[in-house]
Amino acid sequence: MDEEGWKKVTPYLAEHPINYTIVAGDAAFAERYGIQSLPVTLLIDRKGMIAAKHVGMVDRHAFETEIQRLLRERE
Repeated sequence: MDEEGWKKVTPYLAEHPINYTIVAGDAAFAERYGIQSLPVTLLIDRKGMIAAKHVGMVDRHAFETEIQRLLRERE
């Protein structure tokens, strides 16, 4: 949702590789998922539904646990 979008995200990912899909949101994305404040992190499941929503900063372990759970799920 940052105005600079991928200009900010790409260098970070180059230094901190992530093995899952990253989405840079825009106004349509925010409306679709009901984002009203930043920072916010959404984990979207394979069906496009919000599986977890974190407003503010979140501990890395919390993300990893939730991501691993989602990766184990089948459609």
